Amino acid sequence: MVKSNISSSQGLDVVIDRILATGRITLADRTYLMQIGCSDNALSFQEHDKINRVFQRLQMGLVQVVKD
Repeated sequence: MVKSNISSSQGLDVVIDRILATGRITLADRTYLMQIGCSDNALSFQEHDKINRVFQRLQMGLVQVVKD
């Protein structure tokens, strides 16, 4: 289940920094990022850019999906 209490920009930074540092993303992380990216809440350009960077690396095989 996605942790919905991580809604701040700081929480987003923590999740993305961990993903980029480890090269691993959980299904919960992926769902969280997709929900944030598609939410009605206005994200800054920088936040959209960070989310896109993770998904680009995922598509290139630089980030692996792992079980929780």
